[in-house]
Amino acid sequence: MQTTLNIDETIVERLYAEAKRRGTTASALAEAGILNILKEVPTAATPDKLEDPWPELPKWTSGGELVDITNKEELYRVMDEYDGFRYV
Repeated sequence: MQTTLNIDETIVERLYAEAKRRGTTASALAEAGILNILKEVPTAATPDKLEDPWPELPKWTSGGELVDITNKEELYRVMDEYDGFRYV
């Protein structure tokens, strides 16, 4: 398929030079670059085939719970004892 793209002439010059250096065509090189970009972009059309685009977040241990937050009385007691830096 033939299409028209408006690309800065210095980029096109670099594209042709790189294609010549690699022994291929500018079209093939441009297509490979576009495909490389598109494989990184998730699409809504194929959600089952997508990889997670976000890096895994760091994990750490907090040292354990100080109180069961479902126990309201215990939670309030601990909150009253905490002065912002340490337990009193």
